[in-house]
Amino acid sequence: MISRMARCWGCWLVVGALLVPAGCKKEEPAEPASPIGALAEKAAEVGETTVAAVLVRADKVDGAEDKVVSKCAGCALAMDGSPDHTLNAEGYTLRFCSAECKDRFAADTTKSILEMNFPED
Repeated sequence: MISRMARCWGCWLVVGALLVPAGCKKEEPAEPASPIGALAEKAAEVGETTVAAVLVRADKVDGAEDKVVSKCAGCALAMDGSPDHTLNAEGYTLRFCSAECKDRFAADTTKSILEMNFPED
């Protein structure tokens, strides 16, 4: 016959063995592969809000908040865009310096907006 004290110690050993492994493993959140990946994930979470935020920021670069991005989005907003090369996105008019910049940007407008570079970047 097992003594009462031995049974208690046995129970505590079993309980302790079950509890210890549960606290040992710490899950680290997965980090996106790149800042662009993080931005794309965020865009997927909140929809077009992120795209709109980028366009608002780009609209401010020329000093006039008029829903016209007058600097070429394909050239990191460093070159003046032309009314001859425009693209409409999310209620904004984007002007490009050339047809080539416009065509590259238009191939995947959402991705291009999310990857847009700014002069201070």
